[in-house]
Amino acid sequence: MILAIRSGKLVTAGGRAHGRHQRGVMNKTEAAFAAHLELQKKVGEIESWEFEPRSLVMAKGYKYTPDFIVRMKSKFVLVGETICYEVKAVSKVAVRKQTKVRMTEAARVRIGWAAQRFPEYKFVIVWPKGDGWTERVVAVGEGRG
Repeated sequence: MILAIRSGKLVTAGGRAHGRHQRGVMNKTEAAFAAHLELQKKVGEIESWEFEPRSLVMAKGYKYTPDFIVRMKSKFVLVGETICYEVKAVSKVAVRKQTKVRMTEAARVRIGWAAQRFPEYKFVIVWPKGDGWTERVVAVGEGRG
């Protein structure tokens, strides 16, 4: 079992990859990303991070809860940038030994809608690749049909 740090406290990570998400409990991929963020914090690249700290209400009955909200260190006197990270696992595709990011169409639409509704945040989808992480910035309104 993997342990991660959330707001200065250790949190046990569950092993789920699919299925119902238990709020406040990290899966293995999220725990690995939390460890990555903690290293970034220790070396001064980010100011702070939180795991599922709040949901963003987009409309009545519709909300989006980012996996991580990260406060970047500001290069200026003003407020630093805030990034909402959505962590996704990958699965091996038998054909051509490629990896595929696991993300439902509903999740794509929700994060695109959030990017449009909350322009003060930067929305990024991140997944493991080798010993590091691959990031893709979500365009405003991405995934809307």
